[in-house]
Amino acid sequence: MQNTMPPEIDEFQHNVSPRLKFFASFLIGIFGSLLFAWIFGDLLGSLLNAIQETPLYYLIPFSVSASLFAYLVYKAKVLGIHGLEFLSIFVLAISLSELFKMIAGETLLTTAPYHRGTNVFATLNDMMMPLAVLALYLHVELIENNHPNLLRAIGIFSSGLPLIFGGLLQIILNSTNILETILHFPGLEKEVEDVLTFYLYIFALFILWISVFGLRVMYGTLVHADSAAISRGSQFMIIGFSSLIGNFVLLGVRDTINLMAILSFNLSFTVHTSWLLMGTIIIMYLAYLLSPQFAFSVPFDVYQLIVINREDGVTLFSFINEIRSYNKPAIQVALKSPAIVAIQTLLKEITYAEGVVHLIGMSDRQILLQSQGSVTSVLISEKSSYILNKGLEGYTREFYNRYKNEIENFTGNVGVFKGSMDILRKYFPFFREESL
Repeated sequence: MQNTMPPEIDEFQHNVSPRLKFFASFLIGIFGSLLFAWIFGDLLGSLLNAIQETPLYYLIPFSVSASLFAYLVYKAKVLGIHGLEFLSIFVLAISLSELFKMIAGETLLTTAPYHRGTNVFATLNDMMMPLAVLALYLHVELIENNHPNLLRAIGIFSSGLPLIFGGLLQIILNSTNILETILHFPGLEKEVEDVLTFYLYIFALFILWISVFGLRVMYGTLVHADSAAISRGSQFMIIGFSSLIGNFVLLGVRDTINLMAILSFNLSFTVHTSWLLMGTIIIMYLAYLLSPQFAFSVPFDVYQLIVINREDGVTLFSFINEIRSYNKPAIQVALKSPAIVAIQTLLKEITYAEGVVHLIGMSDRQILLQSQGSVTSVLISEKSSYILNKGLEGYTREFYNRYKNEIENFTGNVGVFKGSMDILRKYFPFFREESL
């Protein structure tokens, strides 16, 4: 049968295969990290070497990351964009790390990780990485799910705890010998350093896993993108995570890299960790700066939004976003509203509950519900997530507050609610641009 759907609900079509976009972005991130390492370590090597033992060496990465943290806080708190809280914590931890490096000075240039002597700020710098990695994991996890996977969250959290508590213990041991005297263990500080070094390698594997996990989620946002902006933002994040992997490999080799074995060029350069990490954060930041809609993106299909007047089961407003697996959408809208109201009533009856139904789950669909006054907003999607729930909650609240009088004195005229597209654009900006 010929597709008779109107052109305004056509799907977003990728101009290039999402898989090809992913591999291209991944390679850009990997080779981009090598390119930046060469630029900072060789092309700009003389300049960076000249300022390496001055506060300026860490001041520039600190200023950049602190500015990006302020921007993310502004977006999350002032503009009310949910889902950026953990990403801002990640950037804050990196920013504090650079600040501690700046205060610690040349100690960081001459000692291995966790062998910091008596420099407290150098040890605090090492303790920031577990906090940063945990926050980055939580940010990616909440893009895909309502809550972090408990087992994975415990694993990530447990991998960072020894480094955090070990760092605190090392600070205590470096500042006083009371513990060594009480425990009659003169070599306790050295033992703590050895244990921390061992856990540092384990934690490095978690960093690698989180980067791969982030790549998988961002590939999902790319495949299910409903607009060019979401596709572009996904690509920036893929470049960012693959850049993290590239930096991880560079750090795992050694401080000075000889490119002759890789590219047959007689070149060598020094890896400037802070500057490479600064570049990675900037790339991730571009996903949210150049494509603000990406802050609301999800790695699965979101099909339809329906606003129902529960008093009589009438559809006040409906928007179809994704038409795959959808047939005769106009007829479905008329049938869905009373059916959903009936399901809500039935669930209360059979469970003897007075609470509000927020989620109806099926094998291949999730029905998210949020209520305000006599209005219930229904979002039909492939899955549910923290970002979708928060968006639906804000949308329902603002829709009801704007049309409270029309809803409470409803006469059957649903045309008045067509002006709510700006609310939809505010809370679900990843919906198809041609219809918004």
